[in-house]
Amino acid sequence: MRDWYQKGYFSKDVATSQETGSNLIKAGKAFSYIRNINECYSESLAAGTELVCVPLEDSYMTRNSVASNMMSLARNSEQPDKAIQVLELFYSDEAVINLFTNGIEGKHYVKRDNDLIGKPEGVTATGYDSNQYAVGNNFLSYIWEGNDPDMWKQLRGENESAVKSRAMGFSFDINPVKTQITSVANVQNQYDAGFQTGTFDPSELGAYLDKLKNAGVEKILTEKQNQLNQWLENK
Repeated sequence: MRDWYQKGYFSKDVATSQETGSNLIKAGKAFSYIRNINECYSESLAAGTELVCVPLEDSYMTRNSVASNMMSLARNSEQPDKAIQVLELFYSDEAVINLFTNGIEGKHYVKRDNDLIGKPEGVTATGYDSNQYAVGNNFLSYIWEGNDPDMWKQLRGENESAVKSRAMGFSFDINPVKTQITSVANVQNQYDAGFQTGTFDPSELGAYLDKLKNAGVEKILTEKQNQLNQWLENK
């Protein structure tokens, strides 16, 4: 990353910029970017030009692959029974999930002859363009034109063949080391973006590691390992 940064492959402010890769491409200031993605259509829409997605590694699945996209029931819900019924619809009712993710047929999308959907004539933006992966059962959502009609079938195959972490299902209780986690996060905020983008010289890595140790990273690792060992024994 440092080599690429020095060669000018990244903008000088890449470590601090809040601009998205798609916006940079639309503005003619970038030619590619890296992100987690299942398909290219939504990225192409955002960039205003056709993009090609190139996988850089085999599919894998960790706890965060699941937990970071979960929908849940609020502990203080006034009508939990009704709330859970709504969540059930998002995972089981094709009409409900498509209304929520794609909008109203004829107004926000129209069905094509090839089982895909597209925008009605004269419509350039619907407000639903980025909803498809946000909620519910993706496999019940209609597929937008520009994507492979077998996109969901392929994604299901990716899910089934992905290398799965042996810690899938494990949840770390951070309470014993909350103070250390806060301190470590503060150190990470100082260094992570710099190293990930090549802005920082690798010679600074030693100082980073020392600060992580002083912040209590080893105590966090020990606590997490102990909890993981116990979870594996009881699994």
